[in-house]
Amino acid sequence: MLTGAGVAVLLVDPASAVPYAVRIAAPGSTVHVERFEVLSAWPPAVAVHDLTLDGSDGERLFAVDRAIITTDLAAGWEHGLWIEDMELDAPRVTMRVAAEAGGEGGGSGGAWQPDSLRGLFFYKRIRCEDGAVSLSMGNRTVEVRDLSFRLEPRDAADFGKHDPSLRTASLNATARVLEQRSLVALAQVRGEGAIQADRLAMTTRIEDGLVNMGDARGEVHGRIDLSITPSMLTLERLALELTPSRLMRRRTGLQGAVRMALGGTLALDEQSYALTAFNATMPGILELAGNATGHMDGLPERATLTADAPDIGLLLDRGRTLLPALRDVQARGGSVRAVLDLNKEAAGVTLEAQNATVTLAGGETFTGRDARVDATVSPRPALQKALLGKGSLDALQLAGMVSCAVDGDAAGWGVTGAELSAPIAGTAAAPAVQNATLRLPSGAIVQDGKAVQAGAVTLTADAAWDGAGLNAPRFVLEADGLGVVEGSTAWHPDAQNATTATFSGQGLQMAGLSKILDSTMGGAATSWSPSGTLDLEGEATQQDNGLGVNVRVSGASAAFSSPNGDYLADKVRWSLDGSGTLGDSTQFDTTFSVSSGQLLLGVFFLDAGVNPVHIRASGRLSGDAVQGLNAECVLKNLVTASYRGRVSFGRAGGPAYNGAAAVTSNSLGEFYSKLVDEPFSASLPVLSDYTLGGSMKLDAAVQGKGADVQAAGMLSLTGASFDSSATSLHAQDVSLKLPIAYGREPRSGETSGSVRIGSAQSPFGQLQNLRLTLGYFKGALRVSEPVSLPVLGGDLDITNIAVENPYSPDFAVTCNAVLNGAQFNKLDLGGVTLEGGLAGSLGTLRLTRKRLDVPGALGGKFFGGIMAVHDMAVVEPLAQGRRIHATIGIENVDLEPFSEALDIGRITGRMNVVVDNLVLAYGQPSAFTLTAKSVEERGVGQTISLKAVNAITLIGTGSGIGDMGVGIFGSFFKEFSYGEIGMQLSLANDVFKVRGLIEEDGVEYLIKKPPLFGINVINRTPGKRVSFSDMLERLSRVTAGGSTTETEFGAGGASGATQGE
Repeated sequence: MLTGAGVAVLLVDPASAVPYAVRIAAPGSTVHVERFEVLSAWPPAVAVHDLTLDGSDGERLFAVDRAIITTDLAAGWEHGLWIEDMELDAPRVTMRVAAEAGGEGGGSGGAWQPDSLRGLFFYKRIRCEDGAVSLSMGNRTVEVRDLSFRLEPRDAADFGKHDPSLRTASLNATARVLEQRSLVALAQVRGEGAIQADRLAMTTRIEDGLVNMGDARGEVHGRIDLSITPSMLTLERLALELTPSRLMRRRTGLQGAVRMALGGTLALDEQSYALTAFNATMPGILELAGNATGHMDGLPERATLTADAPDIGLLLDRGRTLLPALRDVQARGGSVRAVLDLNKEAAGVTLEAQNATVTLAGGETFTGRDARVDATVSPRPALQKALLGKGSLDALQLAGMVSCAVDGDAAGWGVTGAELSAPIAGTAAAPAVQNATLRLPSGAIVQDGKAVQAGAVTLTADAAWDGAGLNAPRFVLEADGLGVVEGSTAWHPDAQNATTATFSGQGLQMAGLSKILDSTMGGAATSWSPSGTLDLEGEATQQDNGLGVNVRVSGASAAFSSPNGDYLADKVRWSLDGSGTLGDSTQFDTTFSVSSGQLLLGVFFLDAGVNPVHIRASGRLSGDAVQGLNAECVLKNLVTASYRGRVSFGRAGGPAYNGAAAVTSNSLGEFYSKLVDEPFSASLPVLSDYTLGGSMKLDAAVQGKGADVQAAGMLSLTGASFDSSATSLHAQDVSLKLPIAYGREPRSGETSGSVRIGSAQSPFGQLQNLRLTLGYFKGALRVSEPVSLPVLGGDLDITNIAVENPYSPDFAVTCNAVLNGAQFNKLDLGGVTLEGGLAGSLGTLRLTRKRLDVPGALGGKFFGGIMAVHDMAVVEPLAQGRRIHATIGIENVDLEPFSEALDIGRITGRMNVVVDNLVLAYGQPSAFTLTAKSVEERGVGQTISLKAVNAITLIGTGSGIGDMGVGIFGSFFKEFSYGEIGMQLSLANDVFKVRGLIEEDGVEYLIKKPPLFGINVINRTPGKRVSFSDMLERLSRVTAGGSTTETEFGAGGASGATQGE
């Protein structure tokens, strides 16, 4: 019976009888014993041969070749040594640990039971040989081989008495670590100790250790001093030291050996512990220190852990192996300290960093000169449940403060002296900050190394994480010199249309904004002295196809002035509305309006109150091209211009385009006045001579790049009118349909056009109901019908009108022209009536931008003489200073009616007149050579009145006969005979020269008397130069009827002739 009881104790209570610190058996395990042998009934002794234990999955967890147990019940009652002897041959333990869902550990084998250590005190002698333990965790396996443990009685006679409870213990083993079957660590473990009564004291040394694990390479040694009583495990000291290899020092920056030491106690009955000291040192990289107290079944009741890193860069280098997300993050300099403080109510975390510079993968750099995070997590019960995966993060309350002073640099932008303070609130599931404030001093924002001209900036915000995204229901941005912008934002990356932002600002200062733009975009807005305010509001929403944006900006009382004064604005009210989607391609719809104020834009002046501006554009921007562009610009009461098509940017030669353009004006008069006449009349005064009216529409397809354009379409005028004050040309009720083809052929169906002029009037005549048909063919615009225009009572017949390259600066107009029946008496010369007329073929005229060539000639009558006009041309015909060239010849002009028509006195006789190289510019001659010589004709007298003599004298010499001379001679003579008249007048370079063509004995005569009696007019200063203005003054005196200048007269000898200068 006693034998059976002893065996029952061994088999039923293995926790007390089997000397293992680990219970291996678990539910579902299978135990197999090859042979069980009772060696002795008293004292009870058994032997177990080939015992194995397999887990529920069939994996071998424990095996022993032989185990012999001999009991001593009598000693157990007296001294507590129930087991006399225990021998174990080749015990082998295998355990495998794996992480399960929820973060709890799982695997094969059993959990450590600290109270199992009490079993050591029941054994008098233990001999274990050739033991092995294998613990696998993922790819890493810890193996203990050649395990030898002995517990032997010790004779205490040396101490003067015998103590049967005194025993000695020894331990020897080889430990190694494998990763993916490769050896990475190896060490010898040796321990010595003693048990006396109920206390075990043991010292274990780790010797000859080698480590080759990643960057950790070197020699390892350590020591463990512990004691065990039935109620307490005391770890006097655990110390480990790694002496790094040269390669490890070079790679890690370690400045010495890595050390770790800790000590504490474990109450076996209460399952409570006290970690009285913990220290770990990686010289130059990290130092850890802490302590903790608590129970084994939960979090420490109190714990403190401090981590100090003198160089964040070195710490980050070591952290990359544990956190791959840090792979592209670089750091240098600076120190960091982290403190974890856990008590019965909450957990507190303090993080401090100073002078640390961090560089992210994209090159963004941040320097925290003084950063601190103080945070608490409470209540404690909720924290414990959360860490065990059994509680909700919603139950964890957060409180604290984040503060830092930061310098940052990202993508060319930077800040200096930024200060952040953010009170922490919310829960662990939904952390939040309330009234977080970022302050930037004036000049703190930097772009490309240059300070942005912005005043002090303050950003205040509330923000919270809701588990799925970030919500900031309020932010306020305040900038000195600019104003305040308020808004809200929400970021939910996994929810459709849930990522949003709104913003608004009222009364923002344009002067402050211009300073910011100048310093960030390299402009010169400040030099334009902008003033006024603007209002801003908008929203953005993340959509499936991109970020949807709606923005409105409006300004009031805006004003500016360019440095040179060419661009001015005052009291301008404007607005800009834009909406679109930003993504792979950007869809946009934008409207810009100016509703009041005055603007001077170069040569253009706009009163937006009279002519408001409205511009709208929509389309899709993809890459460098805008597809489906629909743009329209409206200047109310003036013109509307639109474009629909495609535009591409970023190419040499300017933007490329392909689309349809239209320009419409129902107020052609206002259009011409404000957009043509007023802007350009200062440089082209001739523009002010014209007045237009009616409606205009241009519709064209356009294609090209920059200024290289191709266009085809139709220009239409309806109810148009044209007036020219300079030329007295007037046209009414004009309709036009003009095919446009520039650089390409016309569009299909648009090769024909028409012109209709209801009525027209010019100094040459009137025109009624002219209708013409226009056709465009092979680069030329042609008029189908002949045109007959009234000219001076006759007709100018024009045929074969064609315009080559009609819309190019290299255009050429050709036509055939014949003048019939033109009469000089139809000219309105202010009371002067001319006799005669002209007719003839002008040939094929050719008009270009540089010249009008007239190859033909005209002939006719002029006061009884024969007149011919030839060598006609116009140089720069479209310029205000156009020059008209011609040569005119008249034979046998009857001087009597001609002189009477001019009212210069009475002259009889005949004369030939030639005007060579005549040039007219600005309505008056600029060059010519006029030669006039009298012609004797039988039966025609040659006489000249005193008035005519005075006129010729005044023109030729600048001085008339004078009142006295006229009075004396006029009382005796009314007319004089002349033998010959000959003179030449030339004009060049604004200078006149007058020459007499009759020379005798060295005297130059303008008028030569006949042999008997008459009058001489002598040119006393041959070749004298007279300015054009002086000559005009002489002519005005002639037409005014005389002169007050005196001229000497004298008798011509016996002939009674007089001579005048």
